[in-house]
Amino acid sequence: VEFDCKIGSGSVDLRGVFEQTAVLANDTSFGVGFAPFSETERLVLETERFLTLKLKKRLTALGEDVKVMGYRSGDEIRLTVAAALV
Repeated sequence: VEFDCKIGSGSVDLRGVFEQTAVLANDTSFGVGFAPFSETERLVLETERFLTLKLKKRLTALGEDVKVMGYRSGDEIRLTVAAALV
């Protein structure tokens, strides 16, 4: 497990959202689906559920917006977690 903690200001685009007087959004997403889940997809889902449902109870500083990304190369699976601690 590697931890890479960073504190900094948001991007110029994100900071600009807070300077506007009109209601704006800075995020867009879409999804696709396929069943059954692969081993990587299942691991990503279980990790996200663990973080948001179980760890959140013990680590109350964990933010609501948790993202988990999985990458598989051969037999190796790597997970990247983006989560704010506030």
